[in-house]
Amino acid sequence: MDIYMEGKKHSLIITGIYQAIANMSYSARITEDVPKIYNPNYKISDMALINLIDIEQSDQVVSDLNKKYKKSISAVTQQTFLDSVYKEAVAVLIMPLSVMGILFLTVTFIIIFSVCRITVRKESSTYGIYKSIGMTSNKIRWSITLEILILSALGALFGVFVGVKILPLVLENILSQYGLIKLPLVVSWGISIGVACFSIIAACLGCWISTRVISKTSPRILIVE
Repeated sequence: MDIYMEGKKHSLIITGIYQAIANMSYSARITEDVPKIYNPNYKISDMALINLIDIEQSDQVVSDLNKKYKKSISAVTQQTFLDSVYKEAVAVLIMPLSVMGILFLTVTFIIIFSVCRITVRKESSTYGIYKSIGMTSNKIRWSITLEILILSALGALFGVFVGVKILPLVLENILSQYGLIKLPLVVSWGISIGVACFSIIAACLGCWISTRVISKTSPRILIVE
């Protein structure tokens, strides 16, 4: 491969392929000797990578280096470095994702509240008949809320399945265009179901609050309406 550095052409041999997402992966790594051909004063950066023959000794090597050089250097394993990068990415995403989650829950509450309120108005005569024959307001409200509970639970389960099985495949397909061929994304069924329960609670709460008009209105008025 021919590359240009400081206006000079260099013909280099490709010795390996690495995965990166910077600049859509249009990047390369070269040895320290290459820039020194035309710039003898070039100095290597403060970070250096050490390849070990036995990977299992990485923790021991890191420990020995830190003990020997103490505050002069800070040695970490590649896994530790990668974990810190992913943790930083997750920390950056927590805030916007949390805001989006709250927004979705609020929208869910408003939609269910509005739909149930319209339904109560349309079926007010039916609910008035139910109350006139002895059915309590709470039983009517619980029956409506139970319907919303079943529908929202089915929708949440479908959403969890899509999020756990299909979403990682879609993200891998998108991020592959940026050089990240394999996405180390692990989605837990338990956590996903637990988070989905918040949407079910929001839907049921919106339904329960919207049906308060049933308990506040007499059967005669409901039938007349």
